Amino acid sequence: MTVTTAVAATPPSWTLIGALASPDRAVVDPAGVLQAWGARWALDWAVGAEDRWYRASTESGVRQRLLGDAPVVETRLRVPGGDVVHRAYGARPAGATSAVIVVEIENQTPVPVALALGVAPGAASDASIGSLEVRDLTLHVDGRPALVLPRGPNRAASTTDGDALAVALRGDADDELAAITDPSGAASAALVFPLPHTATLRIVVLPGPGGWRPDSSVPTVAPIELPAAAQVATGWGTQRGRGTKLRLPDARLAAAVDAARCTLLVLHDGPDVLDDLGKPADPVAEALVLVALARTGFHLEAAEVLRGLEHRLGSDGWFDRSARNDANGALLWALLELWRATGSTEIVGGLVPHVAAAAAGIDKRCRSRFRRGGAPAGLLPAGPAPTWVGGEGVRFWDDLWAVAGLRAATELLIAAGEARAAAGAGASALELATRLRLAMEGSARDGLPGLGPLDGPAPEIVALLIGSGLLDVLDDDIARQVADDARRRRGDGAGVPTAAGHLDVRASLLLALHDVSLGEARGQDGLVRLVGAAGHALSLPDVLDPATRTGAGAVGHDPIATALLVLAGRALLVRDEPDAIDLVPVAPAAWWGQRWEALRAPTRHGVVSTAVRWRDDHPILLWELEPRSLGVPVELRAGALAPGWSTHEPSGEVELPAIAAPGGPVEDRRRRRIAVAMGGAAAQNRTHGTDDAPEADGGR
Repeated sequence: MTVTTAVAATPPSWTLIGALASPDRAVVDPAGVLQAWGARWALDWAVGAEDRWYRASTESGVRQRLLGDAPVVETRLRVPGGDVVHRAYGARPAGATSAVIVVEIENQTPVPVALALGVAPGAASDASIGSLEVRDLTLHVDGRPALVLPRGPNRAASTTDGDALAVALRGDADDELAAITDPSGAASAALVFPLPHTATLRIVVLPGPGGWRPDSSVPTVAPIELPAAAQVATGWGTQRGRGTKLRLPDARLAAAVDAARCTLLVLHDGPDVLDDLGKPADPVAEALVLVALARTGFHLEAAEVLRGLEHRLGSDGWFDRSARNDANGALLWALLELWRATGSTEIVGGLVPHVAAAAAGIDKRCRSRFRRGGAPAGLLPAGPAPTWVGGEGVRFWDDLWAVAGLRAATELLIAAGEARAAAGAGASALELATRLRLAMEGSARDGLPGLGPLDGPAPEIVALLIGSGLLDVLDDDIARQVADDARRRRGDGAGVPTAAGHLDVRASLLLALHDVSLGEARGQDGLVRLVGAAGHALSLPDVLDPATRTGAGAVGHDPIATALLVLAGRALLVRDEPDAIDLVPVAPAAWWGQRWEALRAPTRHGVVSTAVRWRDDHPILLWELEPRSLGVPVELRAGALAPGWSTHEPSGEVELPAIAAPGGPVEDRRRRRIAVAMGGAAAQNRTHGTDDAPEADGGR
C-alpha cells in the first residue's frame, strides 16, 4: 500500500490517476499538466489556434472535471471556435503487469489547430532532466523511455536554457528534435503536431523513475491499441459497482464520494511498495485507506494488503520494523475492521499468530520503556508521529492507537478461538487504557486532556479521531468531551480553519464524522460545504483555500482525506453498532422528500441494504439484511426518522410516521419537498448517468 505525500505541482492541487491496483500513477494539475508519479519531469500542453497560441497553464478559459466520477481527468481549453479537450487516465496494456498513463487530446473546434507538448523538469525540488532523445517514436528522458508517440512531430524544439515549449510557441522550432544533454539537469523539449478538426491524438506516458516495466511478451506499447477515455470511465463505473452503492441526495457530495472510492482503488497496490520519498507509508494513513475499502465492500482489495502483514512483522513483534509506535495499533485496527466487514475466517485465520505477536510487541514496548520528562511508566514513548498531527512528540497519540490495536487483537483472537491469547491481549488493553486515562487526567489543560502541544494541530486531530467513533479507545463521556472541546475551540463554521485561514480538510472531515456519529445533520452540512469548496475534479487536498478552490498545503490529492470522505459518506447512510444496525443514522431536513439508499453495505452483523422513499410526509423505509449468523436476530433501527421504531425482521418495508419541517403551512412544505425530490433526483441521474429514475408510485 502506497500512501504518498510528495509535492508534484504548485500550487499543491492535483488529481491522482492510474489503473486498478497498480503502483504506476500520475497526477494532473488544474490545467492538465501531468507528472508521472516518481518521475522528475512533467508534460505541459498548448494549442495553436487561428489567432495565437493558448498555453493551458496560463490561460483563464480552462475547465476541468472527471468523466463518470472516475479517475479520468478531462481538461477543456477554450480557443476561438470551441474547445480542445485534454484527457488523462491510467490503462493496462493487454498482457502487461504494469500500467501506463494515457493522454488523449481532441480538437472539438471546426478548424484545424496545432498541438504543442512540452517536456520539462517538474515542480518537485529534485526535478531535473539530463538528456532528451527521440528514438523509434519514443521520447527517452535520461536514457529511459518516457513518451510513446503515435507519429513523429512536424516541428520540435529543445533547450538547456529556459522553457522549450515557450521557444516553440515563439516559432523557433526545427523539423526534428535533436538529441540534447545537460549535466545541470535543465534540459527541456517541445513537440508540435497538427490536429485536424474532430481528430484525437493519443500518446502514452511510461511512469516511474525506472521507466516502463513491460512483460517480455509486450515489447512495445502502441497508443492506438489502448482504450479511449470514455471506455475507461465506463470500466471504472463497473469496478465501483462491485462494492457498496451509496446514493446520497446531494448530487455533488454523491459524486465526490464515488470519485473518492475510485481513488482508493487506485491507491491499493499491495503492501510491499514504498512511497516515492523512499520511506515506509504512514501506517495510520494506510489503515484509514484499508478501512474505507473494507467498509464499502472492497474487502478483497483490503484483504490482499492485510494478508501481507505476516511478511512485515519483525522479530521484535513490530510491523515494518517501524520506529513509528502507532504502526501495530493502526494495522491491527484495520485488520479488525476487515474481519467485522466480512466475518471471514479465511482472511484472518492464517494471521492469528502474527496478531498475537503484534499485540505482545505493543505490550513489550510499553513495559520496557519509559516516557521522558517524568511521565508515567508503562506508556509508549513519544516517538515520530505524522506531520499532520504535529510531527515529533505528540502526546498520547501512540498510546491511543496501542489501546485500539490491543482491543482489536482481543476481538480477532476470540473470533479465531484463541481464548488464552485473547485473554492476554485483553488484559494488556485494559491495563494500558487505565494507565492512559490516569495520565491524560493528570496532564489535562485548557479543556483538552493532555493531547498535545496547544500550538499545533494534534489536540483537534486526536480528539476528533476519538469523537468520530473511528477509535473506540475511551469511555463515551470522555470521547464526547474531547470532540466537543475541539468544536468549541474551532467553532461551527464550514470546517476546521488553519492559522492562515484555510481549511484543514482532514480535521474538517473528522469533525463531520463526529457530528454524524451523534446523528446531527450539521455533519452532512459540513461535508456538503467542504466538497462544494473543492475543485471540479473533486479531489481533496490536505489543506484547502476556499477562495481559490485550490490546495494550500503539501498534498494536492490527499489519501487520508479521500479515505475519511468515503467513511463519512457511508456513515451518513448506515451505522454499524455493537448490538444493532441503524438504517437511518441521520436525516437532514434538506433530504426530506428525496430518496437515498445504501446497497450491499457490510456490517459486523451481515450485509445490509436500505433505502428511503417518500409518500407525502411519510418516509417509507425498505431494508434487507443477509445476517452473519443464521438464527441470531439483529435489531434494526431508524433513529433519525423514527427514534422509537425497531425490528428484528431481516427484510421488509414500513411506512414511518409523518415528519414535517418546522414553519410554514403543511401544503407548502409538501410542494417544496416534491420539487426538491424531483430536482435532486434529476440532478443525481445527470451526474452519474444512472437509470435510477424516481418511481411513479408516490415517490417510492
